[in-house]
Amino acid sequence: MIGGKYVHLIVAFTFISMVLLGSVVSAEGNVDDIRIHVRGSDILAQDSTSNYEITLMDPQDRNWAYSVHIDADNITGASPLEIEPIAGNLTSGNDTFSANIGAMSNIGDMVMIINVTSPSGALWYVREFEIKVIEPIVISAEIFNSGDVDIRNATVEFYVDDDLISTDTLAYLPAGGSTKMSSQWVSEEIADGWHTSTVLVDVNDDGITDPGMGDIEINDKFYVEGSNMSATLYIILGITALFFGMVIINGKMSGKKSSSGKKRK
Repeated sequence: MIGGKYVHLIVAFTFISMVLLGSVVSAEGNVDDIRIHVRGSDILAQDSTSNYEITLMDPQDRNWAYSVHIDADNITGASPLEIEPIAGNLTSGNDTFSANIGAMSNIGDMVMIINVTSPSGALWYVREFEIKVIEPIVISAEIFNSGDVDIRNATVEFYVDDDLISTDTLAYLPAGGSTKMSSQWVSEEIADGWHTSTVLVDVNDDGITDPGMGDIEINDKFYVEGSNMSATLYIILGITALFFGMVIINGKMSGKKSSSGKKRK
């Protein structure tokens, strides 16, 4: 006979397996020979937007109508909504479309729901794509043009721990002027401790950033404590300024349970 502790382990394993399978297989319909592939991030920052590429794979090359909308417990800020979805038609050779998705304003989970139906309405298929909305860490750089020449269309790259997180363009910055540019670090799991940040401005846009040739490189460090932290880091050339946002610390309760059934202390 299987011991109690092993029964608990089996039940827990079964539950976890169901959850994992449920997160992968999230489709239903009365037709089973089509699939919908979604290309895009499953993690978004609050109030951000992201483009998704959606492809319908149909071996029979039939015509379909599609609609896309967002659903969540709190849909504030999310788009498109069910009352005004993204909609269109798919045909053989035209089976891919783009959907611009807006994240909700609060932290949590939302679902992108993709509906496809046949022209007669007899066939239908629904794919759900789960998106986690988190509060990002914002990195801002105050960029000074200390030269005598205006900066135009310079590439700006944002790095965290030597990993490129985003690329932007500095359209115009007059000689002697300054401007602030920002990027969001969006990651579901951010390790506690110190992180390095680097902002590179390729002033002459030649693909090589060399501070000795007038390009700008801004380096700094910031500290993350606990999980699900939101912070804003301001990096000013020549000045180190760290601003720490709210830190949410997940505490753990601990205690010992004796054989006499005493309460945890």
